[in-house]
Amino acid sequence: MIYALKGNVYRDESLYEKLKNYLPTQESLFALGIWLLRRNGDIQETSLEALRGKLASSYTQLLVDTLLPLSDLPFVELEETFELSTNDSIASISISDFNMAQNISDIQPTYSLQQIFYGAPGTGKSHEINRLTEGKNVIRTTFHPDTDYSTFVGCYKPHMEEVDMTAVIGETLKVVKDERGNPRKEKRIVYKYSCQAFLQAYIDAWQQPELEHYLVVEEINRGNCAQIFGDIFQLLDRNEEGLSSYPIKTDADAENELRAVFSEKWNLADDKAQEIDNLYRKHYPNGITKDIKNGSLLLLPKNLYIWATMNTSDQSLFPIDSAFKRRWDWKYIKISEGRDADTKELLNWVVRFNFMDEEKQYTFECSWWEFIKAINEKIASATSSDDKKLGYFFCKPKTKGSKEIDGETFVGKVVFYLWNDVFKDEENLIFKVTEGKANPSFDAFYTENESSKTIVDTTALRTFMHNVFGEQTDLYTETEV
Repeated sequence: MIYALKGNVYRDESLYEKLKNYLPTQESLFALGIWLLRRNGDIQETSLEALRGKLASSYTQLLVDTLLPLSDLPFVELEETFELSTNDSIASISISDFNMAQNISDIQPTYSLQQIFYGAPGTGKSHEINRLTEGKNVIRTTFHPDTDYSTFVGCYKPHMEEVDMTAVIGETLKVVKDERGNPRKEKRIVYKYSCQAFLQAYIDAWQQPELEHYLVVEEINRGNCAQIFGDIFQLLDRNEEGLSSYPIKTDADAENELRAVFSEKWNLADDKAQEIDNLYRKHYPNGITKDIKNGSLLLLPKNLYIWATMNTSDQSLFPIDSAFKRRWDWKYIKISEGRDADTKELLNWVVRFNFMDEEKQYTFECSWWEFIKAINEKIASATSSDDKKLGYFFCKPKTKGSKEIDGETFVGKVVFYLWNDVFKDEENLIFKVTEGKANPSFDAFYTENESSKTIVDTTALRTFMHNVFGEQTDLYTETEV
C-alpha cells in the first residue's frame, strides 16, 4: 500500500517494498518516479543523475533508489518511452498508467503518531528521526532513571525574578522607594509553574494546528515509563482521526497554566473545532474544545507525534509492559554500513594504529565495517541474541571529516563495551592477549610509557584483532612504517 495525498508519497520506508506488489516492473516504478517529479515541478534536465537529484530533494534516498536505481535500468529506452525532454508528455502520465490495484488518491497519509525506533547501539536511531523530522517542529528530551512525571510534564520550580523591595513598617508591609519615589528592586526566588517537554509540545501543537509537531524521547526505556507518563498513558490511545480516544482531566496546576497560555494564543479555526466537538458529542454534548482551551481537559491533537528511541541492549533497565507497548508502532533500525548523510556515499571508516614487533614499527589497518561484521558474529554466538551487537555509529573518528578510528578511541569505547557489557559473564578467547596469563583482563590493553603515562598497549590490541578475525587475514593489513 502506498500512502499518498494530493500526489505526494509520504516518507515511510516500511512501505517501499510493497511498491512491487502494485508496480511489478521497473518501467512502472520509473513511471511513478516521473509522476512524482511532475508533481514537484518541471523537469529541466533529463539525465538519470539529474532526475535522481530532483527526486531526492523531496523524498528519501530509499525511495529514489527504488524508483530510479543507478543500475539495471534501461534508461535510454525509458527516456524515449516517456519523452522526458517534453513537459507536456510528462504531464500526460497519470495514476492509471501504473496499473495499481488500488487508487492511491483515496488512501490517507500517515506517519505513525507514536513509534519507537529500536535496535542495537550505534545503528543511527536518533539520526533516522532527525532525517525524518528535518525542518519540522521538534522538542527533544531524554529519559533516565530519575525522570518522573513532574520533569516530563510540568511542575512548580524556583525562578529568580526582580521584584519590588518590601519592608514591614509597624504592622504594614510597604514597598521601599528610592529618593525619586520609585520602588526599589531586588532579586528574589519565586515559584512558577514550568512546562516541561510534554506540555511544551502539547501547547505548540494546539497553537499551530496546521503544522506537524514532534516530541522525541531519547532512550525511552532508561526511565520508568509507568511513573513518567502517569495518567497521560491514557492519551496514547488514538482514534482514526489521530486524536486521543479518551481525554483526561488536567491537574489543577497544569490547568491554570494551560488556561493562561491558551487565552493568549489559540488558533484552532471554528470549523475545525466543530469537527472535533462532533467526534466527542456523545460524552461532551456541549463541545470538548472549550474544555481543552480552558485547560480542564487534556487531549492529544492529530498533529502531535510522539517518537522515541530504544537501545535493545538496555531493555532490562525498566521493562516496558505490554499495555504500554501496544500503543506504539515499532520500527527496527537494522545494522548496516554507514553512509554520509548528505552525499549518501559510503563512509569507509577504518581502524588504524601503530604497534611494535621485533623492534620494528608497523601500522595495523582494517575496515571498521568488516570488524563490525566479524565481532557481531561472535556476539551472536556467545549471547544467542542481536541485542548487544554493534551498529556502525557505535564508535566514530575523533575529528570531523576523518575516516580513522585510532587505537585509544577503539579500546576506550569498543573493547571496553565488549568486555564490560557483552562478554562480562562469558568465557571468550578474544580477550586473551597476553601470554602467560591464565585469565584475560581488561588491564592488559593498557601500559605505561617512559613518562609513566597510561597509554593503549597496541601490541595487545593487535592480538585482540587477530583473535576477532581469526583466519580471515585478508580483512586487515600490517605494513611496516
